[in-house]
Amino acid sequence: MPAYRAANLPHLNLMEDIMAQLSPLRERLASAEHAYACAIQRRSATGRNQYVIRTGSPIQPFCVTETRPAKDENLVLHVA
Repeated sequence: MPAYRAANLPHLNLMEDIMAQLSPLRERLASAEHAYACAIQRRSATGRNQYVIRTGSPIQPFCVTETRPAKDENLVLHVA
């Protein structure tokens, strides 16, 4: 996006402002290590394979799911 258009769209900086205000706890809970720990717990509880995938969202960068992602480039790890 050209700089002149971004300057006219203040909501583009809103995400940066939100992220700057979030607590260190959120950073830890949204980490890959925490997603891995959740995947292990879910695997133990359900007996099903778990996948940690990269979401591309700065708020929740990782997600744990039982469904293999369609795009393997988003796959971070597989807990079998």
